[in-house]
Amino acid sequence: MAMTAAITVLAALSCSFWAVSAQQCDIYNGSWVRDDSYPLYDSASCPFIRREFDCQRYGRPDHDYLKFRWQPADCDLPKSAITISKSLSLILSANKRKKVMLVGDSLTLNQYISLLCMVHAAVPNAVYNYTRGSDGTYTATFQYVDANRWDYIQDGQQIVKDMDRDEAFSHAMQTWANWVDSAVDPATKRLFFTGLSPSHYNGSEWGEPGRTCAGQTEPTSPSNFTGGSIPQQVIVNELLKVKAKQVKLLDISYLSQLRKDAHSSKYNGANFSNDCSHWCVAGLPDTWNQLFYAALIA
Repeated sequence: MAMTAAITVLAALSCSFWAVSAQQCDIYNGSWVRDDSYPLYDSASCPFIRREFDCQRYGRPDHDYLKFRWQPADCDLPKSAITISKSLSLILSANKRKKVMLVGDSLTLNQYISLLCMVHAAVPNAVYNYTRGSDGTYTATFQYVDANRWDYIQDGQQIVKDMDRDEAFSHAMQTWANWVDSAVDPATKRLFFTGLSPSHYNGSEWGEPGRTCAGQTEPTSPSNFTGGSIPQQVIVNELLKVKAKQVKLLDISYLSQLRKDAHSSKYNGANFSNDCSHWCVAGLPDTWNQLFYAALIA
């Protein structure tokens, strides 16, 4: 099962924008509701979108997966891409030399492209400097750093070719948490950890044995989901109770587990026959960025 954890590192910001009160509301407790005002932007108008996420361009025939909004049980998320993106840009431009940096693998890239498309939807006439493989620079600067390197694993002085995945993940997270506690100044930086992104290759997790994400057009209802917690996310949750306490968890795992319909599947330009790991843009990663924004300004 392909999953990722992504670390989003942000400069310390001070803002007085209106926001959901995430301190009084669990924004991760909720449900998917249909909203015909969605999506937040037209992917065809985003110059940054990559082919592996561009489901509409590569032939996805339905649009229903674009029409679902995450609704927390006790509050509302900022809904407008324009509100979110302009606020992010204003926050960063008011704090010179501040940056938003996303560090991770191709699933973090999924979130990064979504964020760029949201910003572009808000300020389409801004001057953009975007070079694939390097920084994307705007009035506000957003960076993506590819950190997907798992060919060899070093444990102390020992380098091994293979290791139990959960054990390796736990060791890596311990190392990262120790670095956060020793090297990151919470007075100058804010850290967010985007939770594990699930794949949907096993239909028994939602009551359809033998099925995958292929051909799915609606979210799974909570009552039909039987997949349980992602093991690596349990490791993250336990670690953040005792270390790296300055880190804010963006707990996107459960709400994403319900979105078997939102993957790029065969509708990508990268010749993947059935990609049930990555997500269409526009789509689910936009919700991750809504949650990031809500946490940022809370």
